[in-house]
Amino acid sequence: MYRTRCNKYINEIDSNILNKTIKLPLNGLFCAHIGEKMSFELSLLNESAKVYSDMQVEPSKNRPIDIDSIRDKLSMFGNTDYELEILDLDVDSDAFVPAGILKQLRRDCISLLEEKICTSYRRTMDTIPYQIDDLIRDKKEYNVNALKHINNSLCSDNITLPIYVGISSVEQFNEVACYNIQGIYIQRSIYDDIIKIIDSTSLDFKIFIELPYIIKADFDLITYLPEKYDGIFIRNIDGYAAYLKNKAYFADKIIVISASLYAYNDYARYFLNDDNIIFENPKELNISELSGIMPCKSQLTIYEYQQVMLSAQCIICNTEGCDRSNRIKKITDDKKNDFFAKAKCDECCNLIYNGLPTSLIGKIDESILSSTNSDSLRINFTIESREQVRDIMNAYYANTTLNNTTTGHFYRGVE
Repeated sequence: MYRTRCNKYINEIDSNILNKTIKLPLNGLFCAHIGEKMSFELSLLNESAKVYSDMQVEPSKNRPIDIDSIRDKLSMFGNTDYELEILDLDVDSDAFVPAGILKQLRRDCISLLEEKICTSYRRTMDTIPYQIDDLIRDKKEYNVNALKHINNSLCSDNITLPIYVGISSVEQFNEVACYNIQGIYIQRSIYDDIIKIIDSTSLDFKIFIELPYIIKADFDLITYLPEKYDGIFIRNIDGYAAYLKNKAYFADKIIVISASLYAYNDYARYFLNDDNIIFENPKELNISELSGIMPCKSQLTIYEYQQVMLSAQCIICNTEGCDRSNRIKKITDDKKNDFFAKAKCDECCNLIYNGLPTSLIGKIDESILSSTNSDSLRINFTIESREQVRDIMNAYYANTTLNNTTTGHFYRGVE
């Protein structure tokens, strides 16, 4: 028989750790000399604050100064996060020190110290060198309600912006290679097979290497990349950090920033923007909101199954066992909504996609694209079969709409 509970230790943990209020230790110095203003200084970490009284110290007329009373008044921090650990007093023996002034000095000093500590951790950035309303450009404001008719109508104007295609398999590449596209986005795991096809034909594409979904501390970006490519697609903030560490290496490359980095306002774009950077337009913003943010080189995704989750818990592995097959499994939530879980075995994770693809194909024209400051378009294939890829590409070039799709937030915005 073994004892599995010791009340003595449990009570000590409760009182000394779980229920103990941890106070920040302050060092203080109070000075009061006749004919001078009183001063009180507090220090914590690498910051200090010092305040002065309005009045000068006068001699005491009735009784000598009570040092213990001064110490008590300056140490009264109550239920705050602070306690006075060290207090040095430099006070004339016959000085008159009113209790009200001591309390006011204490309050003023701790407020000033808190402000200085917070300011030291506050990030700053340069002022954005323009005002949106002063931009010299054709800024078109759209009423979202007035655009709802486009959602179910066909735009007849031909679209002339460059089109790029993201692919997830060699099978998908063999299909899109038949079309007039400007470039492809590919994962590193299929690069070797695809570059062999390109080198053996007359195909001429810009090649963008997609960075991993999960980037760990030991990730080496330079080693990860192949020899021949034109740019990289950064999925997340970890990928952006890896890029910054090797920024000089990419001086002649194109850097595409995923919508997952949430550059959906002026400050975020200004922070991330550079000469060789292209932004994937944020998926949360509608057309009116896109027209109002800082204009940069931008790419609008007009078709894809939107990723709603990245999970290290593999549904296929947990339910059927790991077979490293990169399979796709249909799943349903408690509200009967369908999703697709795709196993990404080289990174040992699951990508969960919305059950309906988001598509703007056949529902946009040049004027709408101009209002979103889009310089290029992207079609992103993930779980589609070769036949589905062909149908979607044909729909794009014929400017016809696709069935069983959603336009996402592009017209209605986030509700």
